[in-house]
Amino acid sequence: MEKPELARGPSAYALIRLELMVLPICVLGLAGVPLSAWLIPTVSQARAYVMIAFSILGACGGAALIVIGVLLSLAMRREAKAGYTTLYDSRKTHLWQLDSRTGDVIRRPGQPVVNQRRRNR
Repeated sequence: MEKPELARGPSAYALIRLELMVLPICVLGLAGVPLSAWLIPTVSQARAYVMIAFSILGACGGAALIVIGVLLSLAMRREAKAGYTTLYDSRKTHLWQLDSRTGDVIRRPGQPVVNQRRRNR
């Protein structure tokens, strides 16, 4: 069985990493609304601006997570259709596991899954 080539577009692994970078922004925005209401006790224009800023941050982060989630789903399907995965998923042992940047083989089909820690050594 011949090694598949990386499909065009962002890899599923790259999209998961992006999702993990956006998640704290979303959490900060959503947690900041009640936190700012609690920390700024007087009703003022500054409090309103801070709450609006955190609301916008949370909403934009949430929207970004939704878009990235859809792109991730499409990337996972694209990779599976091409016969490989860039994710460290124990359920996809029937697929090649390729490096998301170089396309190098990490694991052949049927072999045990190589996790990230073992791979970086």
